[in-house]
Amino acid sequence: MEFDLEGFVGDPTIEKLDGCTVEHLKLIAGRYSVDVSGYVRKPVIKERLLSVLAEQGVLTAQGAVSPREPGEVVFNGQIRMKELELELRRLELKEKEMTCHFEVRKLEEETKRVVRLKELELEIGVAVPSLSTAFVVLISREIVRQDVEVA
Repeated sequence: MEFDLEGFVGDPTIEKLDGCTVEHLKLIAGRYSVDVSGYVRKPVIKERLLSVLAEQGVLTAQGAVSPREPGEVVFNGQIRMKELELELRRLELKEKEMTCHFEVRKLEEETKRVVRLKELELEIGVAVPSLSTAFVVLISREIVRQDVEVA
């Protein structure tokens, strides 16, 4: 019996899929861009094909949805894709918000530390070098020490 691929594409049904040989299933898979290259057993290929054709909206568990050309966009699939894109964008914005909140908190804590340091300086009447000033002084001493050792 000759297999009619165009007949299946025009009117896809589970019954037609049931009557296919492995070679016919591979033809259908090729037409709908379903990768079944690693599968050799008919039940496995058929199950994979049913799963992907259902995802594409070509078939449901009950049978055909409607005749579709391979690659034709399914409306429900578009909606789901947009929902996922929207959720991804929400998560990206949430991440940005959290990063900004963290940066603000970090700056607030640094400001509190600097203010407290200045208050202590005023209390004891001695200027306490800031962390960055102390770091520069240490680096300067190290450079001078290296110059003396070299000379």
